[in-house]
Amino acid sequence: IVHNDTYIGGWGFGLRTITNMVEQYPDANIRIIINNLGGDLSEALSIRSYLEEQAKKGKTVKAKFVGFSASAATVMVMAIGVERTMDEYSYVLIHNASGYGYGEAKDLQDAANDLQKFTDTIANIYAAIGTKNATKMAEVMNAGQWLSAKECLALGIIDSIVKGTSETQMTAQNNKV
Repeated sequence: IVHNDTYIGGWGFGLRTITNMVEQYPDANIRIIINNLGGDLSEALSIRSYLEEQAKKGKTVKAKFVGFSASAATVMVMAIGVERTMDEYSYVLIHNASGYGYGEAKDLQDAANDLQKFTDTIANIYAAIGTKNATKMAEVMNAGQWLSAKECLALGIIDSIVKGTSETQMTAQNNKV
């Protein structure tokens, strides 16, 4: 079980965190408990790709959202083959890509174009595991609102809603699958 409650990327939780755990416990399944407000999109996309690869290799990969989870912290587990659950009283925030720029007008226009590409990519990722409708996901992302477990379930962002946030409850749930 990996608890993710620090910044995604940089000095916090990243791809190396997960690969080190998988290498240390090669026969174990991957379970991630997420209570995180996000971080670096590049790192989240790398983690998402790695988790999808592990699921394709037959490893059980499960993620559970607890508390408040946002931004890159949600993108990282939107992989085909990952089972996503959410505590009934938790919230998830999905939104358009954001960033900052410096330079001349052309530099900032290029940055805006890149941000739109990133936003489109994120919408396609959510749609691939959820609604199958990137336009709908883009509308939800553009609203930038906190989503309840029921709203996430309706969008297909999660597979089920669970009661409780402890490791024991998550483990007990996993043993039933």
